Amino acid sequence: MKLLTLNTHSLEESDTPAKQRIFAREILKLQPDIIALQEVNQTMTAAPSQPGPDYTPAQHAIPVKADNHALA
Repeated sequence: MKLLTLNTHSLEESDTPAKQRIFAREILKLQPDIIALQEVNQTMTAAPSQPGPDYTPAQHAIPVKADNHALA
């Protein structure tokens, strides 16, 4: 089983779009079984989002909002 972890730094890095593309490309290459993200922010006032079919919420999970960084 392959596990991939990443600290997103709340998407406060320089040139975030380029880094997101690199991250996506590496995920496709590595094909991990599980991806764990840290520092994934969202605003309290954003509308709720519908996570994809592979999303597994934790027990007592906070609802995923439309501006959630993991969705980007």
